[in-house]
Amino acid sequence: MTPERIQAVWEEIEKNSQDRPSVTEFARRVGIATSTLYYRYPDWADRVRARRDGPGSRPERRVRWRGEAEAKRTITLLRKQLRDLERELAAAQADRDGLKSRTVQAAKDRQENEILRATVVNIGMVIRRHTDMRTAQAILDEAGRVACMAVAR
Repeated sequence: MTPERIQAVWEEIEKNSQDRPSVTEFARRVGIATSTLYYRYPDWADRVRARRDGPGSRPERRVRWRGEAEAKRTITLLRKQLRDLERELAAAQADRDGLKSRTVQAAKDRQENEILRATVVNIGMVIRRHTDMRTAQAILDEAGRVACMAVAR
């Protein structure tokens, strides 16, 4: 139905040499949406445009976009926001790198603490084996007190 209707409207237009409809007007005469004409019948849309823009047609006026100044202000603002975001990203990356190095150091510290704890436990076992319980406890308490003082510094 639609291809026949398009052909019929086209023939009507060709009868009048002064009739130069726009694509939108042509689609309205056919009874379909402009988007349908563009997407389903692009060759007809091209044909209508060629007739409209052909010999004897009015030259198109170039219309200056009035929002140009606003667009420039928006672009300037967006560029500033981009620079701010780039600075924030650099700061976040520096923070991340600092956290990574502190995490590595914390893992090393944990490993060293485990070694020290195992050494203290072994020393405590040797002291208990070679002395009586009271003497061993006094030695271990003094070692713990000295260790706490060293950590506090």
